[in-house]
Amino acid sequence: MAAHQESSHVMIVPEFEMNEGVEKETILDVFRKIKILIDTEPGTLFYDMCFTEDGKKFTIVERYSSANDWFTHDNANGKNVGELLENSSLLRLTVYGPTSEMPLLKEKLGKYEATFFITEFGRALL
Repeated sequence: MAAHQESSHVMIVPEFEMNEGVEKETILDVFRKIKILIDTEPGTLFYDMCFTEDGKKFTIVERYSSANDWFTHDNANGKNVGELLENSSLLRLTVYGPTSEMPLLKEKLGKYEATFFITEFGRALL
């Protein structure tokens, strides 16, 4: 039986509220731009966007092979993230990952008062 090997996968879950007067379609347009880049990122394992029923809040569930893969994604999407933040407010940011991946995540995301959860056990089925 193989020994357990710690996964380096990280998950980033930001939650936003759209600014007054912003239409859902504006946010979806930004995500269409992001999707073009995601399709070229092998380290992006999962990327999903969900809206509340009233369409005023949305969350993104992002999963990457490693913190470095998230960082690559984040660098490529700087303009798109800026556009999201122009049209919405970040309500909460939750970050999940193993201890080995936390230094980079904390360095880059700590300014957002993120909550960091350490993965104690995980199994990737991807």
